[in-house]
Amino acid sequence: MTDSISELLENSLQRVSDRLTIDAVREEILLHSRIFSDSANSFTGKTRLVNKVLAFFLRRYRYGIPPFLVNGPLGNASTNLLCKGFQKFLDDAVPLVFANRISLTSDSPSFPISIVRFVGASPDSSNTVTLLKSICRQIKRAFTALLTPSQLTENPIYSSPVHDPDYLPGDFSSLSTYFLDLLAHY
Repeated sequence: MTDSISELLENSLQRVSDRLTIDAVREEILLHSRIFSDSANSFTGKTRLVNKVLAFFLRRYRYGIPPFLVNGPLGNASTNLLCKGFQKFLDDAVPLVFANRISLTSDSPSFPISIVRFVGASPDSSNTVTLLKSICRQIKRAFTALLTPSQLTENPIYSSPVHDPDYLPGDFSSLSTYFLDLLAHY
């Protein structure tokens, strides 16, 4: 009887302890997702401008995506406009990509992920190095979650530092190169 009570108590304490562990990457993603959602949902009207933002995201570019600048006085809802346009892109265009996704390699299907950050909204988005590290962590988490344990252990490509969940370079130059390597691998 005493053993079973002790075991129940230990299990309960372990569950509470597991819930108290903070996952910094998850918390960062949730914070920026809430800001994005609030910004997109609070924007109303200006359908023509929202459609311009949507058209920018839908367009295919030959040499990468050029900058998209929204200029206006502070408090003029420019962030909300961008969020609303991107939300429309996610709602309208991304489901089509998933429905028609094509496998680029025999191992993994191709699909988009979206990463949203608001500069200065959190400590991890307050300077370039921590912002880029946060984005790299999210990219690694998103794509390694899709791999089976056998893919991770059997395929030599996944043994490189790029795929190590804990590895991130410290200096900006190396981190920038690493970010580009991540994009190339995934």
